Amino acid sequence: LWRNFVDDRLQKRVIAAETEVIVARVVNRMRKGSISRAFTAWQDFVLRQQAARAQCLRFAARWKNQTLARSFDAWADMARERQAGRALLAQVFNRAARRQQSAAMQKWAWFVKHHIEILLTQSRAEVRRLAAQVGRLEANEAAAKA
Repeated sequence: LWRNFVDDRLQKRVIAAETEVIVARVVNRMRKGSISRAFTAWQDFVLRQQAARAQCLRFAARWKNQTLARSFDAWADMARERQAGRALLAQVFNRAARRQQSAAMQKWAWFVKHHIEILLTQSRAEVRRLAAQVGRLEANEAAAKA
């Protein structure tokens, strides 16, 4: 009798403990389910926000890059125009300088040619005068010997 009572009590305690474990699991599962749903909802919200932020960043980057591209294209066009303008001005100034140099060189060449002609004329006259003097000296020497 006592033994049956104790065995029965132990069996009821084991069943109660097993039932308590099962109930705890069910309650935890229910709690975890609601917590899991809350975390899942929060995770979905965060993922949607990250996707929206990434999309906004891509849009802003694309818009910024388009603006930069347009600005860079305008700057490159202006730089090409300025280089072409500088090249044109360099051509104009070089042409003017060559014309001035050419005119100055032509004047110098005329001066040198004219001066050489004058010097040649004077040199020829001097050679004739010296030749006449040499001829007179030779004639005087020949007369003195005779």
